[in-house]
Amino acid sequence: KGEEGLRLSEDGVRRALPPALEGNRIIFYDVTDSTNLRARQLLLDCPGGRTHGTVVLASQQTAGRGRLGRSFFSPDAGIYLSIIIRPDFDMSKSILVTVAAATAVAEAIEEVCRQDAEIKWVNDIYVDGKKVCGILTEATANFETGQIENLIIGIGINTSTEGFPEDLLKTAGAV
Repeated sequence: KGEEGLRLSEDGVRRALPPALEGNRIIFYDVTDSTNLRARQLLLDCPGGRTHGTVVLASQQTAGRGRLGRSFFSPDAGIYLSIIIRPDFDMSKSILVTVAAATAVAEAIEEVCRQDAEIKWVNDIYVDGKKVCGILTEATANFETGQIENLIIGIGINTSTEGFPEDLLKTAGAV
């Protein structure tokens, strides 16, 4: 935070993408209400449009959400993103997407930050006994066929606990 080059940016993310993902759409906000809400709005605005692989990314969320409608504190300098995918499987397999996302985040934290990361079933990542990441997967579906039309995989990673309320500091950490 505050140092040039350490801020999250669309250009920085694009430079780090492997060639197979270079064409993916990235929508970047310095601040937004919720990347999952922005992704859902994009799906409503572009029904049937080219949204698979779209990433909505923000440095701060003002209305971040977790499971069961809980709030997810998302201050400046975090990594908050939502990925839209169009899977070809039914609802019963959707839990596997959250498991895969949690595994990928935990492995990335271990590789990039050199910190041991643990998954708390199924959507939280902990480092040194404190939550550093939450994952919220939401779906749009065709109830007649039981097919998922879109999945929105929301991932919020704390990169600092600066500005966190005192009560959250007991359980929240950062990478």
